[in-house]
Amino acid sequence: MALGLLAVVCLALAGWPGAVLAAVAGMLVIRTEPPERGLLLLAGGVFWLAISQATGNRTLFFPFTCWLAAAVFLHGSTTTYWRSVVLSALVMLLFFLIRIQQGASGSVLWMELVASITLAGLTVVAEGLFPQILFRNWLVSILISLLAGLSVIL
Repeated sequence: MALGLLAVVCLALAGWPGAVLAAVAGMLVIRTEPPERGLLLLAGGVFWLAISQATGNRTLFFPFTCWLAAAVFLHGSTTTYWRSVVLSALVMLLFFLIRIQQGASGSVLWMELVASITLAGLTVVAEGLFPQILFRNWLVSILISLLAGLSVIL
């Protein structure tokens, strides 16, 4: 039910690309324990879609995707580290397939690839640096998505 609601909200804000990414990330999170916390963490990324819709800035789809990828990694990293790495990479791969379908130029795709690899590394480092902080997953996801937002603004 919560996954369907998240996908519908993303569909309303960003169309099918946002809905597909949210649904895939949600399905990956549901497979871990506890799924409710994971879905709530994914829902925070909707903030970027709302800003994108309000400003008409499609480039804010990148921070949304980085939020989802970070959330997928962080939600499962304590129990299945390498599986979480692969699932997070799957979210980013889907993003790049969507961007190719949208006709993004090679230079834009290259910049997004370099930024996403850098942000993935920062997510892994941040996860290790803050193991016991309350709301760690939220704080790291916010940090990563803000850095992703800065990368598309600059």
